[in-house]
Amino acid sequence: MFLLCGGAASFKVKEIPKHPRVALSIDSETMAYGSLHIRGLAEIEVIDGIAIEYVESAHRYYGNAKGQQWIDWVSTYTS
Repeated sequence: MFLLCGGAASFKVKEIPKHPRVALSIDSETMAYGSLHIRGLAEIEVIDGIAIEYVESAHRYYGNAKGQQWIDWVSTYTS
């Protein structure tokens, strides 16, 4: 299972229920080049607020203080 987050008004959230067959590609940009390609069916789960995985990734990538600032900013669009 892969989890991707997006706002309710985003293109992917609107289109996946209509066209659930999806492909996900992850490619590296450096030598030795690697890639991962996955195809399958996607499902949308609507939740209230921000997914905990999104909060965790913001803190991991930006650090705790800036990650929380990002989440606070994003939460203004999910209320």
